[in-house]
Amino acid sequence: MQFNFILNNVVHSIDIKKSATPKLAKQGVRILQTYTFSIDQVLNKSLVNDKDVCFNCPFSYNQNNGKSGGCYTHKGLLSFGLKSKMNRLNKLLLAGKIQQGYFGIFEKIYKHSLRYPVTFARFGTYGEPTLLPLELITGLSTLVKKYSGYTHQYFNVNNEYNKFLMASTHNIFEANIAQSLGYRSFLVGSGNIPDNFVLCPSSSTIAKENKLSCASCGLCAGSNSKAKNIFEFKH
Repeated sequence: MQFNFILNNVVHSIDIKKSATPKLAKQGVRILQTYTFSIDQVLNKSLVNDKDVCFNCPFSYNQNNGKSGGCYTHKGLLSFGLKSKMNRLNKLLLAGKIQQGYFGIFEKIYKHSLRYPVTFARFGTYGEPTLLPLELITGLSTLVKKYSGYTHQYFNVNNEYNKFLMASTHNIFEANIAQSLGYRSFLVGSGNIPDNFVLCPSSSTIAKENKLSCASCGLCAGSNSKAKNIFEFKH
């Protein structure tokens, strides 16, 4: 099931479907995922012009002169899935079938979840999750057992987002800034795991049989979790 709306010249799409990605959840577990695309991306059916939804993310196209910065969303099956999703949104947008504003969206998702309960939410499967209204993220978080989300905009937005999102950081300096703003960090780096960090339970360095899915883990739940910061090795 898909719920779409336009807000501040950005197309939001919230999907509820069974997981097909073991990293997120076991196959068949129903999850909620949010996506944000610029109007330009949808009209052109291309991820490249991502400045309005990825901002200064170092892995974005706009920070790498129109070339992929290596974001996992630009690769493999996920990239193919995003392009397919933009194709569908393109048809809906041109047909005038995407509503303006998010009035009634949460109520529709809530009613759907009563019939088809959702276990896990991934805020920002594509695009910057702080583009979602805070009150909508707050509501969606109540429908699931666990959730995760990551933002590069922790220094530019309402600090209340820290309750639900991890700060995406790339060194201890950034992690310290995020901490001063009330955020826990997800730090991707090399070398030893820093103090006050724990290794991501689905890390690329952990044997497959010992990994936890995000839905089973739940550590990346912003400041609503009292766990340590999370570390992952560059890969």
